[in-house]
Amino acid sequence: MTKRIYFLLILCAAMCGGWAAQAGQDPFDAHVASMRVLERRDVQADMGITATQRAQMDMYADQFNAQVKSYGDQLKKQGKTPSGPDDRMISMLTGLKAKVITVLSPSQLRRLREISLQQFGLNGLMDDMVAQKVGLTKDQLIKMRKAYEVGSRKASDMMAKAMQPVDAKFKNVKPKNATEAETDRKAYLAASNKAMDAVMPSVQKVREATQKSILAMVTAKQKQTYLALQGKKFIPKDQQ
Repeated sequence: MTKRIYFLLILCAAMCGGWAAQAGQDPFDAHVASMRVLERRDVQADMGITATQRAQMDMYADQFNAQVKSYGDQLKKQGKTPSGPDDRMISMLTGLKAKVITVLSPSQLRRLREISLQQFGLNGLMDDMVAQKVGLTKDQLIKMRKAYEVGSRKASDMMAKAMQPVDAKFKNVKPKNATEAETDRKAYLAASNKAMDAVMPSVQKVREATQKSILAMVTAKQKQTYLALQGKKFIPKDQQ
């Protein structure tokens, strides 16, 4: 797939259950496989995706984009602006993944699962099916999800607080024409980037502390099992 998918929500990057794997495919692989990871050309090269397969996936992506545009137009006419994916959007995303999976061979799907888990990192352990595969207990999973939730909220609050002065500064800005509007837009982006750059070291510390906390909840055997599910280390093109 290419960048043709212009409305790929985070749901596509996450794992969704209930996949009907094709003949020879592992349902676990189908469950974990990330469509966002599959978009990357270096991942496709690692998987051995052919030009024919890519063309087929691009066709499905085009169909998906058309569906999303049509649905977006409907919502706009109704004056609706959903803050997140609703049932229909989830259905469309599920349909896209189901179609794309049919293009992959069992070995390609397995490799996509491995690379997807590498990209997810420790967060992948909080998926029910992955947790079961690794041997996590229900109590472990609850504690890990709680630690992740607390850490994520703390990081989000820090970034939101950093943006408050920027938003306040530009809140009442009223450009007189298109030129001023563009100038203000660029100024806002520059101020936003500066604010984020300043707070990111602190945010990163929170994220690292959260990951460390989650890792401490996993046994050595569970870590080994999870690493085994990740397969051979994927090396991004820009690091080769």
